[in-house]
Amino acid sequence: MYGGTTYKVSVNIDSGIELADGNIQSLSGLISDVTSWTFTTAEMTRFTLPLLVSYSDSECYGTQQNPHHPEIPHRAGERECLTLEDINKLMFGNIEDTPSHYLTEISGGKFVSSPVRDRAGNVVKSVRIDRDKPYIGGSCGRSWEKQSHKAFAGCTDYDDDTSLRDEMDLIFDRFRYRNLTHKDGSYNLLAPYRPSREEVMDDYDMGSVSDMTVNSHIHYFRNVTPIYLWATGGPDTSRNTIIGMALPPRGSYQPSVDLSHEERFDTWVHELGHAYFGMTDTYVTSRPAGPNKTGTFDVMADARGLAPFSAWNMVLSEFEEPEELFADSDLIAYLADASEATWSDPDGNNNGTLHSLENSSEFNVIKVPAIIERDTREVKGHYLLELYGSSGYDSQRSVTADTLDFSDQPDSFPGGIAIWKWDKTEQKVSTDVCKEYFGDNVPHCSLDFLNGNGNNPYPIEYYPSIPSVTHGNDVTDTVHGSPGIYTLFPWWYSEQLPYGTDYEAQLGNMPTTIELPVLEIAPFDEDQNFGGGNKVATVTLSFDQFVSDIKSSIREDSQRANNGNFNAYTPGSSAGFTYSVEKHDTPVYMTYRDHVREGQTQFASGVMWDEMEAYGFYRFTEPAPASR
Repeated sequence: MYGGTTYKVSVNIDSGIELADGNIQSLSGLISDVTSWTFTTAEMTRFTLPLLVSYSDSECYGTQQNPHHPEIPHRAGERECLTLEDINKLMFGNIEDTPSHYLTEISGGKFVSSPVRDRAGNVVKSVRIDRDKPYIGGSCGRSWEKQSHKAFAGCTDYDDDTSLRDEMDLIFDRFRYRNLTHKDGSYNLLAPYRPSREEVMDDYDMGSVSDMTVNSHIHYFRNVTPIYLWATGGPDTSRNTIIGMALPPRGSYQPSVDLSHEERFDTWVHELGHAYFGMTDTYVTSRPAGPNKTGTFDVMADARGLAPFSAWNMVLSEFEEPEELFADSDLIAYLADASEATWSDPDGNNNGTLHSLENSSEFNVIKVPAIIERDTREVKGHYLLELYGSSGYDSQRSVTADTLDFSDQPDSFPGGIAIWKWDKTEQKVSTDVCKEYFGDNVPHCSLDFLNGNGNNPYPIEYYPSIPSVTHGNDVTDTVHGSPGIYTLFPWWYSEQLPYGTDYEAQLGNMPTTIELPVLEIAPFDEDQNFGGGNKVATVTLSFDQFVSDIKSSIREDSQRANNGNFNAYTPGSSAGFTYSVEKHDTPVYMTYRDHVREGQTQFASGVMWDEMEAYGFYRFTEPAPASR
């Protein structure tokens, strides 16, 4: 069947099915008077085969705690932490806080994981493979088990054995899934391979006669993602052993996931983010962390729990196509027309609405131009705006507890509007991204190198990058963690929620507009600093009614004896706004530091901030003075 397609099923009332005892049961007796029905397939899928790989000394320690799911701790002392029934529910069921439910819910029903069919045509959701020998772990052991291949020259010489790849070949016909096509007969590569689907399909001649028949070890299963669930154990396995890693759809890679049978379910989703969609880790690996991190706002970062994908990953996963507030070309034309002093929306409509995941089918991401290349007049960067709600998976995002203290739900997440900046300039790539990925080890690093290497050359950054949304930039801050509630609109200037007795002063300080500068930048050989440029326009989004409703709710709550309740501070599932564009006849140069709102500098700290204060930019290379 094809994705995003409606099918009609008709039943012959004389038909029957053979029961286990050999008798024939008439279908009319099972489905009453129903003779036909329709169903619509999800737009996207990944065929998936989870394999529970068990050993003679496997043991479940049950130390990992999965919120809302006690399966693993309850099986402590047994051989395996999960049964095939458990795995089927996790990957193909509809139970909340499982990978299956999570991906279907945040995609608005666009995505599902699909089981494979075995060589006899039966649906196979998961398989248990007993290796009948002691567990051999580590990268060396797992690589040998999967494909009888030495991961490194120094790996142990293990005894020959049937590989897991061979075991899977016995279960299903991989060529059935390697050779998928669209309705028009063109080749269908499910995952968004980097550098691009088209380039990878061309490089490996996908869909050709030889590709469909030759027993190539490149992209061995291709459109099927194996999930290896290792039932760890034995003398070399710690009680706290965890395995969470994945190969992304990149170049010649075969996407796959490796997990311990002990692993938390949010790690399942994180690793599937890599294997299904090619997402990048955005958690802190070194300090200062730099701007390209997403903190606790994204399951691919430092979130502990099932925080939804942030706007950037919603785009990478193909769950969302950002909505343009207006076309890039319309802004370029407006700036070029000296006679047009006032912006006029081409569609005659300057209204918009942000929708949160609380109504996932309406969720949206708004895109606004941010950077224009001076000489080419190309838009080389955008702002992405999204609304976070306070229920469902949005409630599993978090901010540091010392910025929340609700009387009824002390550290619950109230939501707000997040702004991200997607900078695709040569300055960003060469001065920031290459440095983050490789330091000084790859002096020839460039956009072409990153694409050829399969790296994502355009990681997202929070806007502005200070106050930071990740603790890796605030290591000197002894007052706050990261992110604080003050990173989200309209709480930018709020040290803590709820407001308390001085609520009127706090309400008076609450912003109603989001101002987004549009910068014109020089070529890289003139200016190497990313994040700076001449401000040639400002896009202003006004959320007057949205903020007014929040103020009314807070004021009403604050006037009651039992005030400071969580629900008074939740913004709801939608935020309406109007917008305007102002052209600046005399451009003003902005540094990277100039993007930081002055009202938020009270929350700024850390090495990254010190360097921005000292030099106006962040370069990864110039340490700021020890004190000023």
